Amino acid sequence: MRHSYMFKATWIFLIIFSIIFTHAKAQIENTCPNSDFSLGDFTDWDAYYGHFNNPAETHGFATGRHTIISAPGTYDFYTCNELFTLPPGESHCARLGNHEVGSEAEQLRYSISVTRETNLFIYKYAVVLENPNHAPEDQPSFTIEVTDNSGTLIDPVCGYYYVYAHQGLPSWHACDSYIWKDWTTVGIDLTPYIGQTISIVFTTRDCNEYGHFGYAYISAYCSNLKIIYGFCPNDTVATVTAPPGFSYRWGNGDTLRTTTIHNPVYGMV
Repeated sequence: MRHSYMFKATWIFLIIFSIIFTHAKAQIENTCPNSDFSLGDFTDWDAYYGHFNNPAETHGFATGRHTIISAPGTYDFYTCNELFTLPPGESHCARLGNHEVGSEAEQLRYSISVTRETNLFIYKYAVVLENPNHAPEDQPSFTIEVTDNSGTLIDPVCGYYYVYAHQGLPSWHACDSYIWKDWTTVGIDLTPYIGQTISIVFTTRDCNEYGHFGYAYISAYCSNLKIIYGFCPNDTVATVTAPPGFSYRWGNGDTLRTTTIHNPVYGMV
């Protein structure tokens, strides 16, 4: 089994204040149609379902195994009512899998024609896994893969995530025999793949011994990879905001998405 928890890429930016009238939009425009399920359905998504050893056995959507979650949302019972079923600030997402058993497995796939307008892919996910303490290879699990048209991983480190149910996972929580991960945002820079079509594949599996379940909530959007400046002439403070889903280290030592520049001067680097 392979484990990869390296979701985040560290970027170092040199910020050039040669554009002084650019302001942040209230909401980022999604350039991938319905990747956030905003239509309230699975338009532009592809689905499969099967069993533990073959999640893509059958092509199509299975009622109760591929489910749209719409506002107002609820709290997930198997997380001791702590996980909200919608991402913060959003009105739709999808639940992949369910709390039924039977060694079931499910997939959702979204394909992107990578351009300068879609070279930033952001996905959000939350996971609930029952932990029966089977052998690791038989436990309920969740996988995210970024692949090319042939199904080959385009980045085996940052483009791959696999987790199976067990205690002690960093940033995970426990509720009775269940473990769960709260909503997490991950960014992928697709700039090296401009001109190509890539796919994001989400997979959930119940345990291989038929008695325990696993499922996930997901949402996603695309945008163009850019830094947003908030700065006008005579301002004493400028804000610079980078895309979500990554780790950052700015030239001034800040490590958050947004950094503040005091007493900015036109042409400053």
